[in-house]
Amino acid sequence: MKLELKKIMLALLALLAAAIPPNLFVAAEAGYSTMSDLAVEFLIPSVVLLAVVLATSWFADERDLFRQIRTGILAGLIGTIGLEIVRETGFRLGGMPGELPELMGVLLLNRFADGPNLLSNIAGWSYHFWNGASFGIIK
Repeated sequence: MKLELKKIMLALLALLAAAIPPNLFVAAEAGYSTMSDLAVEFLIPSVVLLAVVLATSWFADERDLFRQIRTGILAGLIGTIGLEIVRETGFRLGGMPGELPELMGVLLLNRFADGPNLLSNIAGWSYHFWNGASFGIIK
């Protein structure tokens, strides 16, 4: 019974960590805070928490939970690649306005007045793919 409680707690912590990244943009757009502040206060800690859950599940011999989280991350990344094929095609053909990952990077690094640069593009694309991985974990 005690082992099941440990697995349940680790799984809940993983779900909590995965639920944070997709909600940051929504919270920023709702005016709760800036995207850059939310990233420092919530995004980075959620990534660290998920890494701790993964390490704990591995070393606590909860390998099935470790594999489930790892598989969710990979599935989310693969899904994001599929999404990007459709989104980028639509953007290039004029069917979608703007480059959302680029905008995310500008907001994450608080460069809205300056516009995108290489670092903000890397941050935006990383955040975009991390959202996909988060959705994969939650699914």
